[in-house]
Order: sequence, then C-alpha cells, then structure tokens
Amino acid sequence: MPIYVYQTFEIKQDKFKEGIENLKAIKKFRNENYNHQVELLTPIT
Repeated sequence: MPIYVYQTFEIKQDKFKEGIENLKAIKKFRNENYNHQVELLTPIT
C-alpha cells in the first residue's frame, strides 16, 4: 500500500540553486539508505 507524503520548503530566490542542490543530496541519501523512494518535484514559475 503506497503512502504519499508531501513536504514543502520555502527557499529564498537568491538561494534557489543551493537549496535544490541540498534537496538532491537529501534525496540521494534517503534513496540509498532507506527502503523507500523519494522524488523531488520542483515548481515551474
């Protein structure tokens, strides 16, 4: 049975690139070390 969890983050516009890089690192760590799948969805605005 799948469970979906949505976490939202507010990132300042001048720190957007750094924020996305950090989120990608978190995603990679969680996918490699835990028995679940994390996807990173980013808004297009």
